[in-house]
Amino acid sequence: MTKSALLALAIEALMIASLVLIAAKNPAKAETPEPAVMLSFPEPVKPETPPEKKVEPPRPQQHKAPQAKPRETPEPVPKIEEPEPVAEASPVTLPVKPAEPPRPAPPATVSDSFKGAVKAAVQAAVVYPASARMAHVAGRTKVAFNYLDGQVSNLSVVTSSGSGILDAAAKRAVEAAAYPAPPAGFAGKVLQFEVWVRFFLNGSIED
Repeated sequence: MTKSALLALAIEALMIASLVLIAAKNPAKAETPEPAVMLSFPEPVKPETPPEKKVEPPRPQQHKAPQAKPRETPEPVPKIEEPEPVAEASPVTLPVKPAEPPRPAPPATVSDSFKGAVKAAVQAAVVYPASARMAHVAGRTKVAFNYLDGQVSNLSVVTSSGSGILDAAAKRAVEAAAYPAPPAGFAGKVLQFEVWVRFFLNGSIED
């Protein structure tokens, strides 16, 4: 219903209510009722209700599944074959020949005259031990030594006389002898000698 129709009905209801109240207050006059005034009100025009449109429910949208892109086939990568590692040849170790020790220089040779002079110098320095002389002990001792510019070293007894007293006297003679100077060309060189030292009561010095 519209507002105008409602308003008309409200007015009609108020008029009817007022008439009822008036009649109730004046009951004597009820014998001659006055003709009631009938008020006619036009029926309210009902507004035409437009036909309801059927609202169709929204159709669920069908989501199309994304089509999978076709995978691109990668081009085959050419395989590079690495060369096989070549085993390193182990170094060939050649046997090292041990160095030969230096050979000793051959003893320098001197003239026979110089050898005789050295021999005579040793024999001249011999002191016959008194105890051996009193005991009539005689013999000869062979000694060896190195000679360098009139000095001797590495003194040793090569052949013993059989008497320790005579052997000791022979070594003292080698140490006490007055040697000649080295011949030309042999200065500063070591010369090796072996000499017989003799102890005889008759003074013989023959070999």
